[in-house]
Amino acid sequence: MLEMQASGFEGPIPSTLSVLSNMKYLVISDLSGESSVFPDLSNMKNMQTLMLRSCNMTGSIPEYISNMTSLQVLDLSFNRLKGSIPNLDNLLGLATIYLTSNWLTGLPEWITNRDSR
Repeated sequence: MLEMQASGFEGPIPSTLSVLSNMKYLVISDLSGESSVFPDLSNMKNMQTLMLRSCNMTGSIPEYISNMTSLQVLDLSFNRLKGSIPNLDNLLGLATIYLTSNWLTGLPEWITNRDSR
């Protein structure tokens, strides 16, 4: 577990964070400083809560998020992410997604067709 909210730290989020492959809870918010691309978190397949809110991230949401099969909460709001939302339909436990205040395009079909689970 790592939580740093409104800490006064500057970004970017180091990609070396990905070596913490057993991490289940990552919450980082309100980073100041230069903008950066989405960090490489591809080794963090056990993630249950991933919140990178207001971290000055640019680029797109990486496809590898769909490999985080235990993910329940995804909050990438208040960044400058663009492009489409990747297919996260196989993340059956994903109950909450926050993507507010980004530059994302469209609402994917997997969201509109998702059942009430």
